[in-house]
Amino acid sequence: MATQPLQSELFRLDRLFRSETLPTLRRFLEMSPDLKSLVETQILQIRAIVDANRIHADLRWKLSKRDDPRNRSGLEEDLDAGVLVLIAPDFLEVEIEKYLPILAEETGATLPEAEHVWESLRAKLHFYPPLSPMPDGWADPNNSAPNREIVDPKDLPYLHASRELGLPVFTSDRHLQKMGAPVICPNREIVDPKDLPYLHASRELGLPVFTSDRHLQKMGAPVIWVCIYTTCRDHIRTDTANCGHARLDMACRDHARSTSATLGFTLGSTFTVTIGVETLQAAIRGIKSLFEGFRRLPPWLQLAAAGGLAAIVIHPKSRAKLAQGWESACSAAAQAKGPMFEGFLVLMQQLAAAQSDAAKTLHQIHAALPPAKKVTAIVHARRICVISAGPLSIEEIVRRMRNEGYVSRAKDPEVYLRRVMRKSGQFAEVSPRMWELVRA
Repeated sequence: MATQPLQSELFRLDRLFRSETLPTLRRFLEMSPDLKSLVETQILQIRAIVDANRIHADLRWKLSKRDDPRNRSGLEEDLDAGVLVLIAPDFLEVEIEKYLPILAEETGATLPEAEHVWESLRAKLHFYPPLSPMPDGWADPNNSAPNREIVDPKDLPYLHASRELGLPVFTSDRHLQKMGAPVICPNREIVDPKDLPYLHASRELGLPVFTSDRHLQKMGAPVIWVCIYTTCRDHIRTDTANCGHARLDMACRDHARSTSATLGFTLGSTFTVTIGVETLQAAIRGIKSLFEGFRRLPPWLQLAAAGGLAAIVIHPKSRAKLAQGWESACSAAAQAKGPMFEGFLVLMQQLAAAQSDAAKTLHQIHAALPPAKKVTAIVHARRICVISAGPLSIEEIVRRMRNEGYVSRAKDPEVYLRRVMRKSGQFAEVSPRMWELVRA
């Protein structure tokens, strides 16, 4: 995290609250309705389809340039912090495993080392099996599914002719594609057939693709470029990862570090103040109970206690010891005041630097993201289930959809969602009322 020079190394917010603590902070804040707004306003999370070139680049860096195996790349730290949630089509595994021997040879690593690095990164990705054999608007002569819904009866003659002649339909009408006809869109070109699975996943999940390759953009996919500078992204380049400018994964890393320090300190100081107030209130209650207990004592015992206290105060030796104790306490407080004040200033400097970094990187990241688009209920359900660690109830899926901004017009959103999930064929009810995405 790029921060100002600090006066002391004894206490560092960015070391106490590391970026990987953000998921824990997120779960803690979501437990409280009053603190939940901090998750939405301060904790960034970007979900995207990851292109194979970003995985290749990360593996290559780890195998050829990393000095210490314990060091993480910016991308891996983003994944650990939860600021980046990356989803990949199943085809990514085929692409990476195919080129692992070549990658190992080019970097001077052994194949087991390359496989180990890939498995470590693979465990942090989420895999999605695209439903569409081909995306909307592309030629697919093998797409002849006979059990499609009749979206538009007027299109049936074209569908029949297509199947009987074994030819695609040249059209921009999506009805024919939904009815199972192979189509050719007049406004698109298949630049790279290997990119089609990423385009499928992007369309079915309503998410942009994190990439440095221009092919996907030319094929109609919304993209998140590696470079965060608009002038560089808009320039005609074949690869935006080699421009030398600031990178999105590094901006996300810096944002995660500064946000974890800011939120960690905020929650910690709030907890400390709460404990301090509770302690003071307990002390006041204790003093009050002691005074009330004293008042309930017999008069002769109250008199004896008062006389003993007066004797301690009046006696010269006792009074001298009390004065000496008070002076020692004042001297110790005076000696501690300087370091405590200096430490407080250092802490405030760190906090101000972290807040400044968080705001700066958040602005950079938002500027690099494509505009968000409204998506349907089934797309929301796919997004939620593909990154879930286990089956979810319909009620929980609907709750998460609402947190993402989805507004249902159905009288009973749970009933409607259950119906569209069953109809899609992509979800399975693994136990009563518990659903998951079919991975096969």
